[in-house]
Amino acid sequence: MQALHDIPNRQGRAVNISDPFSRVNSKRERHYQALRERLRQDGIHDAGAIAQLADNMWRMALKLAATALAVSLLLAVLLPSQFGVIVTLGALALLWVAVSYVHTRMLVRRYLREECGRPLAE
Repeated sequence: MQALHDIPNRQGRAVNISDPFSRVNSKRERHYQALRERLRQDGIHDAGAIAQLADNMWRMALKLAATALAVSLLLAVLLPSQFGVIVTLGALALLWVAVSYVHTRMLVRRYLREECGRPLAE
């Protein structure tokens, strides 16, 4: 008897239990292709330009997180009766910024690996 993870899917690859129809992989690939096309249009091809992009992404993520935190704190002071809702929404905003940053950084690392054949320095 074959194990479930050994049974091939429609693309001939082993079934991933957490993504049996490869929807997540397809979505990630579409995101990567869109980013790749955009970076090529913007003329970002070499390791230096990609490293600069990564630095700019980090700064933008920090600015967005600081803005979300500042707005949340201001609203919490102005509307103390809604403190729980404001803190929850602020935490969700910070989580969204963090997840977006990590996801985009992974795509940029892949782009650097595929374009220049080397990993992004930490």
